[in-house]
Amino acid sequence: MGTNKRIEWIDITKGIGICLVILGHTYRANDVLNWIYSFHMPLFFILSGWLREINPSQCDKCEYFSKKFYALIIPLIIFLSLTFIYWFIIERNYREFDIGPMWFLPILFTVCISTEFLLMKSPNVKMIVLLCIFFICLFLYCTN
Repeated sequence: MGTNKRIEWIDITKGIGICLVILGHTYRANDVLNWIYSFHMPLFFILSGWLREINPSQCDKCEYFSKKFYALIIPLIIFLSLTFIYWFIIERNYREFDIGPMWFLPILFTVCISTEFLLMKSPNVKMIVLLCIFFICLFLYCTN
C-alpha cells in the first residue's frame, strides 16, 4: 500500500480471524466447525493478498523472494528444528512428529511466490482472477 499506516478494517478482520481460529480449535460442535473451517484460513490468504501492491515493476523479484523467504521460511525452519529436538528428546515414544499449525507458512510462501510469478507473466488482473477460480474449482473437484 506504500505507507506505514495501519489499515483499521484489515486489523479488525485479522483479529476476528484469529478468534475464529481459536474457536475452531476449541469448540467441538460439527456445524460450527464446518462453518468456521470453510473460510477462516482463506481469510488470512485474502488479507495477505489485499496488502500486496499490484505493480510488478515496484519491487525487484529477487528482493521480494528473499523478503518472503526470510519472513516465512526461516522462522519455520527454526521453529521446526526446535520442535523436532523437543519431540526427539521427550515425546518420540508417545506420538508421531508433525508440523501442526505450521503448515500455513510454507503454503503462504508458495502462494505469494506463485502470485508474484503470475503478476510478472501476466499483470492482467482479470487473467489472475480466472486462474484463481480455475484452481479453486480444481481443488473442490479433487477433494470431493
